[in-house]
Amino acid sequence: PNLVEPTPFQRDNFRDLSTAFAKLLIPMDKGFAAIKKTTAIPEAQAVGLPVWKLGKTSAREAWAQIKPVFVKIATQMGVE
Repeated sequence: PNLVEPTPFQRDNFRDLSTAFAKLLIPMDKGFAAIKKTTAIPEAQAVGLPVWKLGKTSAREAWAQIKPVFVKIATQMGVE
């Protein structure tokens, strides 16, 4: 799944999918790799900056959640 909204239906759907297809998801310390929906990403895109350079609290919080996912992906790809 590439976007899971926080509704009971989608939570249940994701639970079922992650159980059935866990080997296709990227494991993290707490569950699977995920990037939460945030306004910081489109705001950074609108001004042509990476989210970590946006200079807003929401962007710093978003980057704190995003960076470990990217690090995990790079590690699994052997690109460190």
